[in-house]
Amino acid sequence: MKKYFIDNTHVMTDYMGGWTDQWIEIGWYDCKSDFYFNLDEVKEIYEKGEADNVGVREDGSLYMKSNWLDARTAFSIICGIPFGVHDEDENLLSYAKKIGLVKENPIPIQMYSGTKYLEIREDGLYTVKYTLDKSKFFDPAVDFIEKMCVGRIKKLKNRTYSCYHDGVNEEKHYFACGEVSFDKDNLTLIIDKIPYEEVYKRDLIDSIRNMDLELLISNPNLINFSNVLSACHDWCRDHGQFHWIGDYHKEKKENSNVYWFDK
Repeated sequence: MKKYFIDNTHVMTDYMGGWTDQWIEIGWYDCKSDFYFNLDEVKEIYEKGEADNVGVREDGSLYMKSNWLDARTAFSIICGIPFGVHDEDENLLSYAKKIGLVKENPIPIQMYSGTKYLEIREDGLYTVKYTLDKSKFFDPAVDFIEKMCVGRIKKLKNRTYSCYHDGVNEEKHYFACGEVSFDKDNLTLIIDKIPYEEVYKRDLIDSIRNMDLELLISNPNLINFSNVLSACHDWCRDHGQFHWIGDYHKEKKENSNVYWFDK
């Protein structure tokens, strides 16, 4: 029986860069067998003539002629270490190792303003560190940076949501960890005693990314913040997304650069 590929799946990483650098495709879903095949397996199945709903581009790469609009994530990779891998995803894990996404030991993740590290503790918990690149900050406001970095993670720790189950409305935290501190001498944020299931939460991944970007645009040695802010406003207006910047009362076509193209 032919495979009918109708959806794909990805791994979520903590890399910086564009969305395609962070969320990487590693497999396709066959709706007949209810199984995910890695991209090497998909190619082999296609070459045997056993794949439906698959076409070939001019460069030889495969694509699905139609597919579901789902956003599926198989597992996450933090500093090169896989988290949240299920038994049925071993073939996807093998493929991720083959293409270099998964490492034997944690690797540093280079970001725009600093570097993220993962340490595996002897008690089975984890420590995440973020070290600011001193070569990019000639005269850093250390006290302010400490408050901004530590405050961001503490804010995340204290965010809660309501979870209703078995007739009970329970309040839960978005993220849990131990002590959050800042090493001023080494300009390093330290998030200690993180449980396994918390390390790869999207909230923590994005919080560190956003912190890195905030440090980038706050650094006058690298970025002119006024230019960045103006560019963000222009991008939203040119795409007709005024509401992204709270520009509800100025939704005029004249504010868009695109409006003036044929004037």
